[in-house]
Amino acid sequence: MSLKRVLALSLLLPGLWLTTPAMAEPRPAHETLQEATDELLERLEADEKRFREDSEALQDLVDEQLVPLIDFEVSSQWVLGRHWRGLDGDQQEAFQEEFKRMLMRFYADALLEYDAWDLRFDDMRRDNPDKPFASVRAQAEPDEGKPVDVRFRLILRNGEWRIFDVSIAGVSAVKNYRSTFGQVLARNDFSTLIDQMRDMDPEDDPVMKATSEEMEDEEE
Repeated sequence: MSLKRVLALSLLLPGLWLTTPAMAEPRPAHETLQEATDELLERLEADEKRFREDSEALQDLVDEQLVPLIDFEVSSQWVLGRHWRGLDGDQQEAFQEEFKRMLMRFYADALLEYDAWDLRFDDMRRDNPDKPFASVRAQAEPDEGKPVDVRFRLILRNGEWRIFDVSIAGVSAVKNYRSTFGQVLARNDFSTLIDQMRDMDPEDDPVMKATSEEMEDEEE
């Protein structure tokens, strides 16, 4: 199974939450994730030819599914770490927007390699009842080969569970982006980082490379 297929389906899920009353407990994320995955599979299978031939339609799908699913503000802060505090407001906004565009470009490309496979979720686990963090583990089961472990890190903000990190085969997206971007900022200015993010080819994505290496090691 292609790693891109794992990454694409892991993140391109249509809506992570349901609207709830102000004081109500949010619906457990794993329930909505499972339903959303099943719905997405049906949608992709029904319109696969159109998405392959129409890049704008594919990008619209990514925009529709990805933007409401991810907490880009929290992800951006975790990815940049201490560097985030050194940026002014305009730079923080610029990074968040470019990080969002970079991910959407990557997942649009990943969807072109989509194939049928199964993703099954375990129950959501809260880190601590007094803290707004939780995780959902899942297994991606291909037609052939070993299942791939997927872990979603979630944050509860304004009554909604949103993803801020995903680990594939033990490789954290946040940690790998933070390492890569940190190395750039250690030698260059902020504008150089933005330029490199804008020009990055999906095949050069650091998370793709790290996860591919990890999965190859497991197969040996």
